[in-house]
Parts: sequence; C-alpha cells; structure tokens
Amino acid sequence: MNNKNTLNLISKTQNNNYIIFKLNEKKFALDLNKVTEIINLPEIEFIDKAPEGYAGIFKYNGEMINIIDLKVFLNLQSKNFSVNNKLIIINLNEKIYSILCDSVINITKFEDDEIQELPFDSSFNIAEKLIKLNSEIIYIISFSKVLEQLDKNFDKQNTIDYKSLYPNDEKSKQILKIRAQKNEIIKNSFNFPISETSVKQYVMFTLGEQNYFLDLKYVKEFMSLKRLNITPLPYTKDFIKGIVNIKGDYLVVIDLKRFLRNDLNILRPENKLIITHGENFDIAFMVDDVKYIKALDKIQNFNQDIMHNSEYILAEFTEENELYSILNFEKIINDEKLYINIV
Repeated sequence: MNNKNTLNLISKTQNNNYIIFKLNEKKFALDLNKVTEIINLPEIEFIDKAPEGYAGIFKYNGEMINIIDLKVFLNLQSKNFSVNNKLIIINLNEKIYSILCDSVINITKFEDDEIQELPFDSSFNIAEKLIKLNSEIIYIISFSKVLEQLDKNFDKQNTIDYKSLYPNDEKSKQILKIRAQKNEIIKNSFNFPISETSVKQYVMFTLGEQNYFLDLKYVKEFMSLKRLNITPLPYTKDFIKGIVNIKGDYLVVIDLKRFLRNDLNILRPENKLIITHGENFDIAFMVDDVKYIKALDKIQNFNQDIMHNSEYILAEFTEENELYSILNFEKIINDEKLYINIV
C-alpha cells in the first residue's frame, strides 16, 4: 500500500463473482452477474396445478414473479418454510425470476484454478461446474439449465403442497404482512427508481445508527470477524485496525466508522469485513453489519446539502424517515490518509 498511484480498482465486470447459498445444509453458487437483489421471504400466492419446480408467485415491483424451487431438480427433500428463507432475484435477458433458498451465506470471488469441471456422474443436472474449498464442494448452478428443466417438466404437475410448508403461525404471518407493506412503501418512496433491466448493485451496511450503500463492483466478498485475528500495526492512524490473514493473503483492515469520523467503534465479534478488490491488492473495511444487496438505477436527485463527510458521499436519500448515504468509494480509496506510510 505504499504507492497509491499503482492502484487499479475492480473492473465493471464481475468475473468469477458468485453468491453462495444453502439448500438443506448443502452449499451452492450462482453467478453474481445474474443477481439483482436478495430479499426476505415475502407473502406468496399459491397456484393450483402449477408445473413442477414452481413454488408460487409474489408481487415484485408491480409484476407477479415466479418462485423457483431448485430442490426439485437437485433431488433434495422439501422442508417447511421459515421467515428467514431468502429469495434471490434473477434478471436474465430482461426477464425477472426468483429462486427460493434457505439462506444466503456470502458473496465471494473465486480464481479460475479454484473452479473445476463437473464429473460425468454428477447427479446435479442443473449444475455446470464446482468449487472445491478444502474438503467442501460447492456446486455452481447454471440458471440456463434451470430454465431448460422448467420447460422440459412444464407438463408435469407439481406434487408438493407448498401451501402446507408456508409459515402459518401468527408471529410469522404478522412478519410477512409487515414485509409486504414495507415493500410497497419502498417501491413508492425511493428518490431514484429501481430499473427492471439495470443490474447495478449496491450493498447496504451500517455504521452505528447510520446506513450506507456501496457499489458492489468494488466488493470481493464479505466476512465476519469471528475466528479472525487482527494483528495491530504500530505508528499508524487510529482507523487502521491492523492486518488480517484471509485465505493466505494479509490485508490491511480499515475501521470505516473511524475513517469517516461519524462515531466511535467498539470491536465486536459480530463486526463484518467488506473485502474490496483492486488489481494490485485488496483492502478490508470493517463495518458494523452488512444488511442486504439491492439493484439501483441511476441516481436522479442528488442531495446537495450533505451535512457531514460530504467528500466521501455521492448522494443521500431518505426512505421511511431513514437516511441512506451512497459512498464515494474512489474518493476513499485514493485518500492519502488511507496509506500506512503516512503518519
């Protein structure tokens, strides 16, 4: 990090970036380029005599979107839904789909030598490749193959009673109802629109009581501080927490809260690291929590009256009386204070 002039930020393309998710305790991956959003399980409408592989439909940005159950094509047993289940929203050739999953684990970048071809005897006919991490195997799902299977089985009637699997207790029903109301409020109150064709993605994270968006093109992966040890560096700025070993690479950890000077920070195991990627090195930014990923279109209305840290913020907007700031990452990454050779 001694020569900031050598820094090249991540390119616009998201090559080998994948979202990792779980189905029945098994891990699978999906090309991040196809993902526009990750949302909590919403209210669902169930269709009688739906084709095999369709779990239901829900309202998304004014359209009714199909929910695809990958377990059908992976020979995995169906289980009861939970309010903690997620939907991964897919944009393929300007058509919107959603995939039901148990949980979303991470977003990460894999190198070419970590990705392998499938063995001929693979039982997962919707997978295209696999990733081996130590003793763990993660299958990469081909969404094109998923659509092929849906077309192939379109005349087969669904034999799974998804309605019986849906949360039916009063607490869950109340949560789902509130989510539906919030989704409609969010749709109507964004200061800049969500495009059905745009896949420009942002990660939303928190620093204290403040909410931030960061363009996902700069992000390599997210990690929890649990099981990670940060080694302090002497004679550095207070926002440089130290270095951490991640997958054999030593990364400088920047406490973003202290860097922005918007609050003091107490290091907790549940803090998250946002690993940002450059051509020559990566940097880990420590935040309080990573909340969700959302696809946002061009920002139309910039708030010119940004009250604090304006040099690091591109724009601000409000939603449900909450303030959200969009970070100017390139301004942060090129700030001379960031470099550890400056005392």
